Amino acid sequence: MIGISTTIAFLIGFHSGLSMKQSSSLSLVVFTALSLFVVFKVSRPLNLYRILILFGMILLFIGSFTIPFIRNLFDIAPFVTTKANGILIITILGTLGMIFIPKIVKKIMNNPQIC
Repeated sequence: MIGISTTIAFLIGFHSGLSMKQSSSLSLVVFTALSLFVVFKVSRPLNLYRILILFGMILLFIGSFTIPFIRNLFDIAPFVTTKANGILIITILGTLGMIFIPKIVKKIMNNPQIC
């Protein structure tokens, strides 16, 4: 599933007019976001150590796009086009939705006052 989503993100980006470097960077973002979701799901129940590792991975991921030396080292393209930004926003919101929507639904279903 992660591989298919990564390939689809690359193809959408490339056929939308992004360069090869931007399209591969976009697929890297999709791959990392989905992989972090899998790590979150597998590392449950969360304790302090696992939370620190998860947030450390998220900070390293953000740092790889914002620190110029690391961005150049891994040949990651900065996103300046609105096409890439739209796909990035959808990916981030989708990942957050996969994390938080099941929790919200579970709380609603367990609360007899709401149902």
